[in-house]
Amino acid sequence: MIVFFSPSGPFKDGEVKSETSSRLVMSHQGFLAFAATVAAHAEEIKARAKRLQEAAEAQRVAEKVAAERRRVDESEGEAAPPNLPFTPLH
Repeated sequence: MIVFFSPSGPFKDGEVKSETSSRLVMSHQGFLAFAATVAAHAEEIKARAKRLQEAAEAQRVAEKVAAERRRVDESEGEAAPPNLPFTPLH
C-alpha cells in the first residue's frame, strides 16, 4: 500500500485529490526537466574529457617525436632545435 502525504494529511493510494495530484504531476515534470539538464551536462562533460584525452595523447606523441629527432640529431653531431611547446589544432 502506498501512502501519500499532503498539507491536508495522509491519504491512501486511490484517494488522490485533484490538487495534490496536479502538484505531483508538476513535481514530476520539474524532475524530468532537471534530469534532462543533468544528462545534457553529462554529455558536455564527456565530450570535454574526450577532447582533453585526445590533446594529451597528441602531446605525448609530439614529445616522443621531438625526443627521437633530438636523439637522431645528436647522433649525427648536429645541434638539436630548441624544444618548442606543442599546441594541438582543434
